Parts: sequence; structure tokens; C-alpha cells
Amino acid sequence: EALRSSCNFSMLRELPFLYLILSNALASLVYYIPFLISSDRMVRAGFGTAADGLMLMVYFGISNGFARFIVGYIADLPWVNRTVFFGLSNMTMGVLVALTTFANNLSSMNILYVLLGIADGKFNTTSKFKVDMIMKCDYQQN
Repeated sequence: EALRSSCNFSMLRELPFLYLILSNALASLVYYIPFLISSDRMVRAGFGTAADGLMLMVYFGISNGFARFIVGYIADLPWVNRTVFFGLSNMTMGVLVALTTFANNLSSMNILYVLLGIADGKFNTTSKFKVDMIMKCDYQQN
């Protein structure tokens, strides 16, 4: 009874909120796998060293830092639908994570990790997206 009186479970009936829960759950399941195994995979496949694997994280971090500014600016534009923008960013991240399995040389891994860093910039919009939904703002803006 205490849980029911302190929480608003009506949000669980709203499609955008369920979309956020599902996309975040799926993102957490696959998000960290490439980062944990990339260095070891490169060494075993023979197209990189452990130091090259660490450089992937550097490329990811630098591109992610720049992307957060850009993505944050785009998400604040009045004509941007944050729900669609967040979903496209999540889908892009998922596709890029899947593509890391097909990368078979150092150059393709470097490019993929820069793109992963850019796609990961979407987490800058997560709080805006949640505020839009929780405050029941117009999250279907045009």
C-alpha cells in the first residue's frame, strides 16, 4: 500500500514511457559488451595490440565529448521531436554495436568507435526526454 501511494504507476500505461524503459533495458544489455572485449578481440584476431584497444576508448571519449554538445543543441531545437530523436539515437547505437562484430581491421574499428562515441552523445538528451514525459509536457511536438 505504501508503494502504491508514493508512486504513480499510471505512467506504465503510456507508450513513450514504455518505449523509454524498453530501449534503456536493451541498451544496457548490449552497450558495454564491445568495450569489454574489443581489446582482447583485436589481439586474438591479430590486427591490433592492447594499446590499440585502449586507443579505441580514447577515440570514443573524444568523439562522445563533442557529440554531447552537438546532440544537446539539436535536442533543444523547438521543432525536434525528442522521442523520435532518442529512438533514432538508440537504434543507431544498436546497429553500430552489431557492426563491431564485422570489423576485421584496425581502421574499421577506429571508425566504428568514433561513430559509437557520436551515437552515445544521445545520453545528453535522456534527461530532457524524461522530463518531457514525467511532467506530461508535449513530447509529441512537431
